[in-house]
Amino acid sequence: MTTNNAAPDSRAISDSLARELLRDRDINCPRCDYPLRDATTNTCPECGCQLTVTVCDASNPEPSKRLIKAGALLLFLFSVASVIGNIASLITDLIIDNGPVTLVHGIFYFGAQVFWMCMLFWTARLWSRTRKNRPTPPRAVLKPAIVCVVMAFLGAGLITYSAFLVAWTFL
Repeated sequence: MTTNNAAPDSRAISDSLARELLRDRDINCPRCDYPLRDATTNTCPECGCQLTVTVCDASNPEPSKRLIKAGALLLFLFSVASVIGNIASLITDLIIDNGPVTLVHGIFYFGAQVFWMCMLFWTARLWSRTRKNRPTPPRAVLKPAIVCVVMAFLGAGLITYSAFLVAWTFL
């Protein structure tokens, strides 16, 4: 005699939990705002949006707070590097008045400002997702956190390359 001790599929559990949640509750579709009261399936009949249930631990908000602190630290470090790089580039432009330094200064200044604005946007988005009074699953803040890290590395590469080009003009 064999017994099947395999765990049920998590997708099936999520579907059954979503159907159970929709029963006797006034919940609207997040995409089209269609009322889903007493729905028999976990998909919206109007737009086809599939509803899933996410369970998170409300007593442990630490992963979200760590991501916020990491995003703020990356934004601060990038801002400091951008300001130092801009000052160095301006001083170099004032001391040596030649074309390549002016070109590098322009590329660096505008490129760094664009990266800084993008990092500020994504960090603000990360903060707005985790500052609500409800528990936030780590998956909801993962995309803004990854974009902040990627933007920080791309911005640091831009700063390093521009500083290298400015230093190259001294040699």
